Parts: sequence; structure tokens; C-alpha cells
Amino acid sequence: MRAQSNSSRSVFIPVLYALLTVMLGAAMIALWIKLSHPSSWMIAALLPIMTIGFLRPCLWLVILLALLPVIDRTPITGNGYVTESDALLGGLMIVLALRMLLHFQPRLRTWLDGSEVAAPESAFMYLRWRVGPLLAIFLLALSYVIALWRGLMPIPALDANATVLFGSNMEALRIARGPLLALWCLPLLNRTNRGISGFAPGAIFALLGIGMAVLSERLSFTDLTDFTSDYRTTGPFWEMHVGGAALDGALLLTLPFALWFSLRGKGAMKAIAALTSLLGIYAVLVGFTRSTYLAVMLELVALGLCALRRKNPQQPGMQSNSFPMMIFFAAAIVGMMWAFPTSGYRGMLALLGFIACAWVAGGSEGLAKPWSINVLGLAVAASLCVLGIAAEHISNKAIYMESATATGLFFIALWYDKGIISKAVVQLIAMTALAWCGITAVRLANHWGGANARMPMLIAILMLSALVLASQRRKRTLWQATGRNSVPLAIAIACAAMIVAVFSNYYIGQRFATVAVDMKDRESHWRDSFSLIQTTEEALLGLGAGQFPIAFHWSAANSELPGDFHIFTENGTRFLALGGPRHLLGFGEIFRVSQRLKNDPLILPAGGRLKARAKRPTTLHLEICRKHLIYANDCTITELGVPGDDRWHDLDWKFPKAPLLAGPWYANRPLVFSIGAAGQAIRIDATDIQLTDAGGWPQLDNGDFARGVWRWFPSSDRDHLPWHAKNMFLHLLIENGALGLLAVLIALSGSIVRLATGFAARHPLAPPLLASLVGFTVAGMFDSVVDAPRVGFMFFLWLGIALGVGTSSKHRASGHTGSATKSQ
Repeated sequence: MRAQSNSSRSVFIPVLYALLTVMLGAAMIALWIKLSHPSSWMIAALLPIMTIGFLRPCLWLVILLALLPVIDRTPITGNGYVTESDALLGGLMIVLALRMLLHFQPRLRTWLDGSEVAAPESAFMYLRWRVGPLLAIFLLALSYVIALWRGLMPIPALDANATVLFGSNMEALRIARGPLLALWCLPLLNRTNRGISGFAPGAIFALLGIGMAVLSERLSFTDLTDFTSDYRTTGPFWEMHVGGAALDGALLLTLPFALWFSLRGKGAMKAIAALTSLLGIYAVLVGFTRSTYLAVMLELVALGLCALRRKNPQQPGMQSNSFPMMIFFAAAIVGMMWAFPTSGYRGMLALLGFIACAWVAGGSEGLAKPWSINVLGLAVAASLCVLGIAAEHISNKAIYMESATATGLFFIALWYDKGIISKAVVQLIAMTALAWCGITAVRLANHWGGANARMPMLIAILMLSALVLASQRRKRTLWQATGRNSVPLAIAIACAAMIVAVFSNYYIGQRFATVAVDMKDRESHWRDSFSLIQTTEEALLGLGAGQFPIAFHWSAANSELPGDFHIFTENGTRFLALGGPRHLLGFGEIFRVSQRLKNDPLILPAGGRLKARAKRPTTLHLEICRKHLIYANDCTITELGVPGDDRWHDLDWKFPKAPLLAGPWYANRPLVFSIGAAGQAIRIDATDIQLTDAGGWPQLDNGDFARGVWRWFPSSDRDHLPWHAKNMFLHLLIENGALGLLAVLIALSGSIVRLATGFAARHPLAPPLLASLVGFTVAGMFDSVVDAPRVGFMFFLWLGIALGVGTSSKHRASGHTGSATKSQ
């Protein structure tokens, strides 16, 4: 009887969990449809994703993490509470829970178990939470349940204002859902084929999506190599509509996986990880966030220490040549630092081409032997340069073509070495191309930067050439230019080139010059934020999830809130209530409520009308801009006076003609209409907002706010302090209380200790997981990185996995780690 009771209990708990998961997932999808009004094809798009998740459950984590950062359409729909990423998660939760339920049906169990058979080494991919980690996870969940309850009470009226961002206590549900959903999904990780084998690929694809979004934004609104303009990219994270560090947090969580697998991966995943690493480093650099720079440096240190601690039997050549590789890498960096300030990007590209040729030439056995080949190749290269100088008189662009030709000739010669021509001829062509490439790089620097650029480039070329000759004079070269060695070195040099380019410009120097001043402002803001805690109960349990911006609005001393908005109904009329700022604002500081226009391009002049009222005479700011999220570009602007008699007035306006440039064919520059209160501390009510172009075509939806906040999205371009505590731990203390902060500290410190020491450190995912948590923690000291739901979901999912990774008893006894690496 006791055995039967235990068996029933062991079945009841997972069945109950699966049923609750199905209900939760269905509710998320239903709320998404209700709030976002998606088109039928968007709803239908969930079906194939859910089908894949059901048939191939090992892919659910890859799909979720890959789409999570890029799928939300909140700037278009205005819905920030239950978004497309929540619907995606809900759909995957449903199908995985259904598999759990079907697993207990005898007739279907055999079929389902057929896809669950895993190799012995896949034991590494399953999580096992012991008593201590389970207690930490329970404390995390309990702290957020309490924070959700305290933030949600009293439950606001479920009217149009309930879904306004920062507009009501419903903000608690928005903030708490990320961590709570992450913790709720932890049991699903062990209920899928091969466990968390999709975790690392999912993190890499997530970074790839983020990097592509950042790249698209930079191409659309600035330039890939423009590191001087004050444009801070936000990527795919709409949560940065009031500033914050959502982009930085996601980058820090995913970048170590791309870096690690570009070093330790194989095949296609290694190439994808390498490309993604470059995109990730670029996204970090163009964010211009100083704390993120520090966090990435510490992540690299953590990955380096892990790489030194564990040997990779698949890559013995890399370890035996690590010191010469470091010397070559250091020489390349020094050369780029010397050459770039005077030679610019053209000189940098020419130098990178020579570095690639020098690496292969120095690591290829016998390429520069005998010595006579070097001398003859140098003479031929000099002759080619004479022809190149003559070609420059015909076209100024000839030098660039010459540099590219020299680099290409070197690699073509090596690739064409198929025995058709003698080895001596191949060596001669290769060494001629190498010398030609070096001389051309010096000439290109002189062509671009004059005499001041010639000498730094010459020194860089000579330094690298000396290393090539030193390597070739030995019986065995100092390094081997194999694919396994070349890929990580190429990534490192490309990243170093981007770092040199960014840190050589005036803007980043100015950013670092103001560290002391900015730190004083940050400390003052921390004091104001800490003052929100008034009672012992608030100190222990917190104000509640999502309550920081609301409490800061009403309670903080010297608050400089730029404005807010709500939606109210009065006598059957629904209207937008714009709260005025507490201090005078410049153009970039106005709090805006925006909507993306239907038609692009827009036929100007455009005009519109609205109803508005105010208790004192004030001004409405109206604009149409090319805008991604928070930085306006190419605008047409007008201002509209509102009488101060507290009565509704019909007001008309016209936008002047302005060049609202769409940009090149590849640019994505949405047209955005925005409205904001320009008057100080005065509320303006507005409704029936209409906008038509010169052809009379309407451009706005939901101008009477009959559908609540749908299609309307708020933003604060420059004034960000009122919305964030600017410290993750202070943010947790204010919203979750000391007990909630303690729970996070226990889980975070326990995860780091487990991944740095003991059996968990042997796990193949331990190094990137450890590095990501270390980097995220460092960034969290200077920004509240967990107040974005999607980033909060990722961080707590990372924590849950870190607390559960380990090795099976069989692998512990053997100390085996190679097979797990192989299974990746």
C-alpha cells in the first residue's frame, strides 16, 4: 500500500504541474491576442513553432532563446505587458506540458520515449538540483511572489489605464513575470530530449539576433564606423524606451557562449559562434557603456582562466603554440594602435590584410625557405610597386585596389598549390605577395595620412615581418597556421581592431573623462532611490515589483520626472492625460507618446486636429521623426497652444515641409508621430487625435483611445534616472526588500562558487555560464539590469541552470569531460 501511495504521489505532482503549465501558457497567448490585436498570420505562426517543439523537444530552448530578444513588436502595438515573446513561451510551455501528460499514457509512452533515448555522455546535459540549490530556487520564487503581491495590491481597476506602462500597479505583473516564468520553466529542462543541450546554441543564436538588430540600427541611423556621434544603440530591446541596460545585460549573458564555442566548438557551430562573437563585440562597443566594457573584460579573464585550467585533447597544437600566438597577437595590437590614429580605417584594413598574410606565412613550414626566395620576392614586389605608383597617376583609387590584389594573390597562391606548378614558384609568388602587401600598406598610409602616417605603419609592418622571419628561420615554425589556431586568433584580432577604432575617437575619450562627475551624479541618485524605503516592513519585504518608478515619481526628493501619461474615461469620452515635467526640458528630454505611421514615405505637408484641454495655458509639442526608439532623426516639428480654461477645444495644426529621408534601400527608418507636454508641471488632456498627409490619407490608429493604449508607445529619450535605480542590488532591495535581495545573493554566489569549483566546474557549459554571471553581476553594480522582463527571464534561467549543472556519478569517478565536449 505504501509503495502504491508513493507511486501515485510521484505521478500526481508532475501531472498537476503539466496541467497548470498548459493553463498558464494558454492564458499568456489569450492575453497577447487581447492586448496586441495580432493579425491572423501572426497567430498562425505559433502553430509550426509549437509543432516543432512537440516533435523535437530538444529544440525548444534553441527556438525560445533565439527568438526571445527579437520577436517583440511593442513599439508598434503599444502593448508591453504580454508580448510576442510571452506568447512564444506560452506556446512552447503548452506543447512540452502536453508531452508530459501523454508520457503517462501507456500506449503513447513507448513512442514518446523513443525520442528520449540519449547517449551516456548526455548525462552532462541534465540538471540535478540538490537540497541547497533547491532551497535557493525556492527562496527566489518566494521573494518574487511576495514582491508581486505587494506590488499588485490593491489590484487596480482593469480598465484602459491598467495596461499603460508605469501607469498602475499592474506594473508588478510586468516586472515579476520574467523571473517567475524562468523559475517555473526549470522542470521542463529535464523533461526534454538531451536536456539542456540546446542551451548553448540558443544563447549563441540569441546573440546573433541581437547583433544583427544592432547592425541594422547602426546602418539605418548612423554608420558602422561612426564612433563619434552621441547615438547610443538600443537594438531589439523596447524596454530601453526610458533608458536602462537591457541590451547590455543580454549581451553579457550571451557573449561568453559565442566566444567559448568559437574556441572549443566544431564544424558549423564553430563558424557561427565566431561570426556571432564579432557581432557581439561590435554591439558592446557601440553601446558606449563603460561598465559593460569592464564587465566584458572580466568575462574574458574568466574564460581565459577556465581555458588554462582545462586541457582540450582535440586541440593540442593550440596549447603548445599559445605563447608564440600571444606574441604575434600582441605585436598585431601594437601595430594597429600605432597605425590607426594616423592611417584611419583604410590603413587599418590594409594592415589587417598584411597581418593575415604574415600569420599564414610564419606558420607554414618551408614557405620562406630558402633565403633566396625572400630576396627575389622582395625585388619582384618592389617592381610591382613601381607599376602601382604609375597607376596612381591615372586614378587615386588604384592604391586600394593594389592592396586588395596583393592580399588576395597571397592566399590564391597557397590555395592553388595543387602540384601543377613547382613548389618553388608557389613560394616565390606567396612571398612576393607578402612583401607587396606590406609595402602597399605603407604607401596607402602615406596616401591617406601623409608623412605622419608613413612611419607608424612602416614600424608595424617591420615588426610583424621580423616575427615571420624569426619563425621561418627555425627548423619548426613558432606557430602552426591551422584552422583551429587561426579562427580564435582571427576573432581576437578583429575584436582588437574594433576596440582600437572605438577607443581612438574623441567621443569615447570624453565618456571616460567624465567618469568622476557621472559617478557623483549616480551616487546622488542612489541616495534618492534609497530614501524611498520608509518603514521596516518595506526594508524587509520591499515596495513591491515594478514600484520603483511609481514611488520615485511621488516620493523621491528633487525628482526630475520628465512627464508621464495615463488614459482616463469621463462622461463617455476616453482621453490621453499627459503629465507635464517638473523642470524645463530641452528637445531631447520631452516625454513623448508615439505611434508609428501607416504610410512611408509621407506626403508633406501633413496636418491634423485633436481635442485638448488644460487648467492653465500651456503648449503641446508635436513632431514626425525618423526614429528607431529613443533618438529622433530628421524631424518636422510644430507646437500647439492649449488654452487654460479647462474646457475641450478643437485644435488644428500643420507640419512644415522637411526632408524625412528614408535612407538607403537597406535602411529601416520608421516614421513616428509623437506628442508631448512642453509646459512645466501642467497636465494636458487630448483625444480624437487625427493626422493626414497632403493627399488626405489618415495616418493614425486609435486616435480616440477606444482600444486603450493600443498602438501608442511612450518614451523618454534622454532623461532616464527617474525610471531606474541604476544598481541591480539597490533595485532588488527597494522592490523585493532585504529578504528578496538576500535570496538573489545566495543564488548568485552559490552559482558562481559551483561553477568555479567542484564537480560542476567540469561541466562543458561551466566556463561560459560562469563568465556570463560574473559579467552580468559587474554590470548590475551600475545599472538595474533586471527591470526588463526578457532580460530578467534570461538571468533567472541562467541562475537555475547554474544551480543544477553537474556530472553524473559515473563521469565523476572517471573524471571524464571529453565526451561531453564531443556531444556539443
